[in-house]
This record gives sequence, C-alpha cells and structure tokens, in this order.
Amino acid sequence: MITLFDNAFSPFARKVRMALEHKGLRFEAVDGLSEAGRARLAAVNPRREVPALVDGEVTVVNSSHIVAYLEHRYPERPLYPADPATR
Repeated sequence: MITLFDNAFSPFARKVRMALEHKGLRFEAVDGLSEAGRARLAAVNPRREVPALVDGEVTVVNSSHIVAYLEHRYPERPLYPADPATR
C-alpha cells in the first residue's frame, strides 16, 4: 500500500495526490502536519516536510521526485505525453 504524507494546504502535496488519482493508484493519505501525523512523518522524513511518499520499502520526498518515481514505477496511465514535442 502506498502512503502519502500530505497536507490540504500544500500545493506540492496536491500535485502528488492528483498524480496518484490520475493513475488510479490506491493510497493512504496521512496529514503529516497534523498532531496525529507528525510522528509518522518524522519516521520517514527527518525534515518533516510534505509531501513524502512511502511505497513498500521505498521512500521518496519532494513532489517532483515523487511524480517522476510514480511515472517510472507505474507507467500505466502516463502523466506526460510520450512524444517529447507534445510535452
């Protein structure tokens, strides 16, 4: 199961949520900035910044890195056109 540490006020986390939803991937969303989620976020990202994504044994931080990881790991329903000119 994919876990996304996010926060409703983070545009960077929103980008990752949109990518996960577009790809149709099931995930658990944890508000990493809430009192209840801070300890879990700190365990996977010592900088305590959202977004952070945990996919099995892999942890990825930074929205651009997460989106690139998702595109590589789950190529179904690509986020970007295959043709570089159309990107």
